[in-house]
Amino acid sequence: MILPMKKARLLGLACDRDRIFAELMRLGCVEIRDRAALADGPEYAALAERAVTDTDDIKSATRDLKQALDTLIRYVHPKRNMFAQRPVLSEKELLNAQALQNARDAAAEILGHRREIAALNSEEGRLQNRSAALRPWIELSAPLNVSSTAHCVISLGVCPASAKIDELAALMEEQVPLSVLFRAGSDREQHYLMVICHVSAETEMNALLKSYGFSRMQFKDVGATAAEAVAACEMRMGEIEIKRGEIEKAICSHAGELPMLERAIDALGLYMSRAEAAGNALSTQSCFYLTAWVDETRLQSVERVFSRYDCAYDFSSPEPESDAPPIKLKNSKFIEPFNMVTDMYSPPDYFNVDPNPLFSLFFALFFGIMYADLGYGLVLTAIGLFVTLKLKARGMFGQMCRLLIIVGASSAVMGLVFGGFFSDAVNVIGSTFFGRDSWGIPPMWFDPLTDPLTLLIACLAIGTVQLIFGMAVQGWLLIRDGKPWDAVMDIGSWWLLFAGIGVLALGGAPWVMYAGFAAIVLTQGRRSKNIFGKLFGGVGKLYDITAYLSDVLSYCRLMALCMAGAVIGSVFNMLAGMLGGANIIIGPILFAVVFLVGHTFNMAINIIGTYVHAARLQYLEFFGKFYEGGGKPFKPLTIKTNFVDIIKEEN
Repeated sequence: MILPMKKARLLGLACDRDRIFAELMRLGCVEIRDRAALADGPEYAALAERAVTDTDDIKSATRDLKQALDTLIRYVHPKRNMFAQRPVLSEKELLNAQALQNARDAAAEILGHRREIAALNSEEGRLQNRSAALRPWIELSAPLNVSSTAHCVISLGVCPASAKIDELAALMEEQVPLSVLFRAGSDREQHYLMVICHVSAETEMNALLKSYGFSRMQFKDVGATAAEAVAACEMRMGEIEIKRGEIEKAICSHAGELPMLERAIDALGLYMSRAEAAGNALSTQSCFYLTAWVDETRLQSVERVFSRYDCAYDFSSPEPESDAPPIKLKNSKFIEPFNMVTDMYSPPDYFNVDPNPLFSLFFALFFGIMYADLGYGLVLTAIGLFVTLKLKARGMFGQMCRLLIIVGASSAVMGLVFGGFFSDAVNVIGSTFFGRDSWGIPPMWFDPLTDPLTLLIACLAIGTVQLIFGMAVQGWLLIRDGKPWDAVMDIGSWWLLFAGIGVLALGGAPWVMYAGFAAIVLTQGRRSKNIFGKLFGGVGKLYDITAYLSDVLSYCRLMALCMAGAVIGSVFNMLAGMLGGANIIIGPILFAVVFLVGHTFNMAINIIGTYVHAARLQYLEFFGKFYEGGGKPFKPLTIKTNFVDIIKEEN
């Protein structure tokens, strides 16, 4: 059901603001409205400033703590027990100022070490690049920063690998006799050369070198030979490695502070939630004003909080024309897991209806029909129970696990109805290893693979029931909203037509069907302003019968997926049986491998398709008859933590 909401308005003293928000957070049933919704009227002009909060400081501190935590995890590699329970603290223990300061101090040290490592890594990268650049010159015995003299021009440079250096040396000897060429090395891309010539031959030498693609290089900061410079780089990189190891050990020495950092992150998360909520209040130096949505079932608790302070407040019901209250759903433990199905589509409009109790049984039934297998269903149920009980799954993940239990149970029941246990695994095992073809689980009703027509008729009948039920819900909504005649004309006329078609199909007279046609023609154009619109609008509405037929035929997918899963499973059983009977020793092993891999694959691909199609039938066929989405989820100011659990204190 959709819980009723109340709109609260509060005008209080600025000195009480933080305490009020702290108490509202403990309640967890009040959603502070955005300040944009407050400043529409002139009566709020004097309160047009946003409340001053320290959100930037909290964000900065949180960022530092998270970076420190990530750094610590990276170097410490703590072992996590996925089944371990989270620590339980009181709010006072979590928000302890000294503990928070200790965590921030530890984070500052860890981040200081992280910056040192980053600086060393950067220096190491520069040294690696420098060493790589110098290695091609390592055979050159002259210092790389050697410069020309008064009589000689000395040039270091490179030529493309395609250049013929021996040919260049011969030409230099012939055309520029006062010169010499030294080859320091070569690689796939270029040759590394040192050229010395007399100053008088510089022009001829430059022209000759240019023809071979010679490009000069300078090493002004290398005051030694390449070999000596590379050795110095390697020595420094060794020192960096030692220093980095020392810093990493210093980081690991903070391993025991990891829980403290996690708790500090959760504490700052609470402070951040309060600050953001306070930022939605309008404020002056002496007072603040806010509006909020309050869960009506907790209204007395909220009023007790307000009454403890010097403030003015009131509560009012939302107006359909002007208000859009957030949505909070409350259902039984069986219905609640289906909230995630609705949330994936769209939360309901506040003034519509909660669809989860209406489609939950249909969804479970549809999933069971499509996934129908006793073995598969038991596996899904076991997985859901294990994760729910061991991991204490919460939120949407918790809903998903509980939904897995429900649809698994439904699949197991439908597996008994249709006689499927890992498809026909019992028969295959009996015939392969025991020579018995009569083994198997007899269906409680029928086998879909041998009687698909019965399954098709059953699926269409179930679909028809759901569509009529959806129309009934729409009729109830119209009556609830004070439009009983609209319910009679918009829903009743179609039901009359459907009843007439049923009577005709059973061999009765067509008069009921004719009455249904007449009711639709005479009523469906009633909103038109002229007589022709009223008449032809009703005639055009008759075309909607094709839409209803299309909706009913959509339920054929139940049969298709049911048979597809059974056939794929049967194929894997057949393959396993062929291999299992080949050898008395290796055969059972091969059978087990193919059986496990095949059915795991079949379960995986079918659970996705089954969920999608079960949801699709709700979204398009069922919801289309009555549902209005577009609701905004209720997001109260509440205690949210990632690493610890909080014992909520009573207000």
